[in-house]
Amino acid sequence: KARCLLARYRKSGQPADLQTAQNTYQLALRAIAQLRQSFLARASKEELAQTVLPIYEGAIQCLYTEYAQNPQPELIEAAFQLAESNKAILLLEALNDNTAKSSAGIPDSLLRQEQRLRREIAFLEQKKAELQNKGARHSPKTDRIDRELFELYDTQQALIRRFEAEYPRYYQLKFDTQLSSIAQLQQQGLDPGAALIEYFVGEQSIYLFTIWAGEY
Repeated sequence: KARCLLARYRKSGQPADLQTAQNTYQLALRAIAQLRQSFLARASKEELAQTVLPIYEGAIQCLYTEYAQNPQPELIEAAFQLAESNKAILLLEALNDNTAKSSAGIPDSLLRQEQRLRREIAFLEQKKAELQNKGARHSPKTDRIDRELFELYDTQQALIRRFEAEYPRYYQLKFDTQLSSIAQLQQQGLDPGAALIEYFVGEQSIYLFTIWAGEY
């Protein structure tokens, strides 16, 4: 729907069409954020990040199109946040997850159980990859590994849901994925005369952001 509205704007030139396209992309992005929090397995989140890439690209394209007509700094800020969020969110969640576990009062026994599950899952995933590289994509061994992985994933997800239900601070810290603003980067992350160059590589376009200490 958003892509159609953006295409319509290119023909009509009506600002209302562009604004409606932006609003539609924002609705999609909010839905993506809710989906991301409901997915527990990292592989699922990585797959989601790839699937939704065109939506992020379209939202950035809308902002860039409006900026070309009305060069307001807040449009660049919004586009930069979008460019950062889809690729940075997985790293932030991983870092926050470690912080949350150490700060939320989760008993050591449960943390050791979660670590053991991670090790067992990693071991089986490696074994499965080795078998598949040897051409055994469907065999009694890979089928057995798939069953064992399913059970481990199920146990892991149940444990994470327990963390989130019984230790609310864990959930709060884990999903605190606020990104730095351009102003924060300029004031705290860049030396005088230095610049940050950030890329967003979409399916149709590449966007480049250059942020200098003091300007962008």
